[in-house]
Amino acid sequence: MLAGKSAVITGASYGLGQVMSLALVTAGVRVYGIARSADLLDALAQDAKARTGADLFVPVPADLSTREVCDAALRQVKANCEGVDILINNAGVGANFARPAGHVGPLRFWECDPAKWDQAVFLNHQAPFHLARHLAD
Repeated sequence: MLAGKSAVITGASYGLGQVMSLALVTAGVRVYGIARSADLLDALAQDAKARTGADLFVPVPADLSTREVCDAALRQVKANCEGVDILINNAGVGANFARPAGHVGPLRFWECDPAKWDQAVFLNHQAPFHLARHLAD
């Protein structure tokens, strides 16, 4: 039922994103995995190929913390497929993402790096909207 479909999974290189990516490629879905780490995505592509014998996992390295990068990542996906059937917005970061270098101990909100905080808010709250909108367009 899923074989032959295409999916985009953000946060694909680690944790639940990795597990979902492998489950979908095993079911015959071509997965476009988006994450910040090109090395982890490449390792996942090799693992997926070893499990399935096919190149069903396509790495798309991108840091989705700006609208421009979200749009560019999905343009790359769209250039390589007819359409996307499944979108799993899995990427996200916690408050520690905005922790200033060298900060030790509990992180109070006023101690966060404002630029990193803005990136975290975009990644967690705005990127899923922009990705879904871009694919629906």
